[in-house]
Amino acid sequence: MHGFIKRLAETRLGAGIFAAILTPIDLRFARWSGGSLTLTETLSGLPVATLTTTGARTRKPRSVPVVAIDDGDRLVIFGSSFGRSHQPGWDYNLRADPRATIARKGRVQAVLAREADEREREGYWARALKVYAGFGKYQERAGRRIPIWVLEAAAPGGA
Repeated sequence: MHGFIKRLAETRLGAGIFAAILTPIDLRFARWSGGSLTLTETLSGLPVATLTTTGARTRKPRSVPVVAIDDGDRLVIFGSSFGRSHQPGWDYNLRADPRATIARKGRVQAVLAREADEREREGYWARALKVYAGFGKYQERAGRRIPIWVLEAAAPGGA
């Protein structure tokens, strides 16, 4: 099942469908499971976390499921937006305010986000492609550079 879902999500049609329906379903599923699971993770086997940012314009909390790869005590996320030509909203939000929270496996943590530097980017992109080959197809379709963000634990009182 995992392989089928991943291959479907790589296609333009599958990515479009998933982009439209997965976020609200995943957020409900995460709430239902106490933050320990998302539907995307269950169906695809991808490591998914819920990122909550502050809206750049609204200043309201905005939550979205993202693929999150462990890097020691940090998490790395990718602004692929399912291969669409525009950046995901959370990318704009992090640029306006890098303080966020990440919920994964029932644990919520305040984080400070920063975009990966060029050296890190190369290694993280290679790891991303091993976790989900579809990122390569997303990059081809997007026609833009997919941002890679590093999330590090925020200092107490920092987020």
